[in-house]
Amino acid sequence: PDGKLVVSGSHHGMVQICDAATGAEVRAWAGHLAAVNSVGFSPDGRRVFSGSDDYLVTLWDVATGSEVWSCARHQCTGTCICSWSIDLYERHYVELDPECPVRGHSGEVFSAAFSPDGKRVVSGAWDGTVKILDAATGVEVRSIDAHVDYQVATVDFSPDGRRIVSGSPSENRVKIWDAESGEMLWSITGRKGAFVDCLPDPLKSSYHFLTARDEELLVFERSFQEEENERSFQEGEKAPVASFMAPGEVTCVEVRGSAILLGCMDGSVVLLRAPFLSA
Repeated sequence: PDGKLVVSGSHHGMVQICDAATGAEVRAWAGHLAAVNSVGFSPDGRRVFSGSDDYLVTLWDVATGSEVWSCARHQCTGTCICSWSIDLYERHYVELDPECPVRGHSGEVFSAAFSPDGKRVVSGAWDGTVKILDAATGVEVRSIDAHVDYQVATVDFSPDGRRIVSGSPSENRVKIWDAESGEMLWSITGRKGAFVDCLPDPLKSSYHFLTARDEELLVFERSFQEEENERSFQEGEKAPVASFMAPGEVTCVEVRGSAILLGCMDGSVVLLRAPFLSA
């Protein structure tokens, strides 16, 4: 959060913290049994979360690299036989005893995020669920069947912590949820591609939605009044307020103030200035 450190996750299950000024490794550890898809700092910078193909969401202490908690795939009350394996094509298999009450995700975790106050962690997985966890203990607060029969590729909190956004490229939908009740407030149906971010803008009383397909990034705006009056709309019903073309297929997006950072399949990173976003 202070811009001094950068955290990253690797295909080999490693979590690494580097000095932002020099790129020098500060600390690294083997965090997971499979690829790490999502990492991030807590608002106070003392903790780091990681979400992985091994179905786990784990919280780490930045100073020591030690595990604080892990939202496990299962929690057994009796005898339970569970196994995890990976084949040559890197497909993942988890077998659970039918009597085992699943506590965490039953699919690869592709996205996670801290709430603005640092008290909650939200995660989204290939099993179509969104889970809200207590950041102090890892205990599940709420589970939402967000995109049934589809995969969740991105999740995030709104800046005020009252809303959660989830995106599913396979369903071509982004949904907004009440963070306390788990109620779906509304949804957007768009083109085939990943919905990558949602930015409530209190200064304009509106939301900005960023969607990506191939090399194209589109930005849409929707007012709070529209949210109250309608529960859904089609992306084609409104013209984008901005569009950008990247040098390669857009695979990840990060927004900070009025800047948009794109990561592309060809290995390039693009910084865009977006003055229409509130700083």
